[in-house]
Amino acid sequence: MKENKEAPRLKKHIFVCTRCTNYKQADNQPYAEELRTELYEELSTKFDRAEVKVTKSGCLGQCKEGVNVVCYPEAKWFKNMSKETIRDFIQYIKTST
Repeated sequence: MKENKEAPRLKKHIFVCTRCTNYKQADNQPYAEELRTELYEELSTKFDRAEVKVTKSGCLGQCKEGVNVVCYPEAKWFKNMSKETIRDFIQYIKTST
C-alpha cells in the first residue's frame, strides 16, 4: 500500500445516509436516495466536482433523527433533512465554501 502524500483538494465532502440499519426507521430510505440525488445535481451545477463531492454513506447510526447529512471538513451534522430544508443546506454550502 502506498501513502497518498497529496491530499485531495476538496473544499466540502458531503455524506448522505442512504442505508438505515434500524428497520423501524427504514421508511426514510427511499427519500434519502432522492435527497442525495437532488443535492448532487444541484451542487454539481454550482461547484466543480474537485471542490464539492456528494457521497452516499452507509448507516450513520442516527436513524431516529430522519435523513442525516454530514459535511466535512468541519464534521457538521444535519438531521431531518427534507425537500423543505435542502435549500437552506445548499445555501450553507455556498456561503461556507
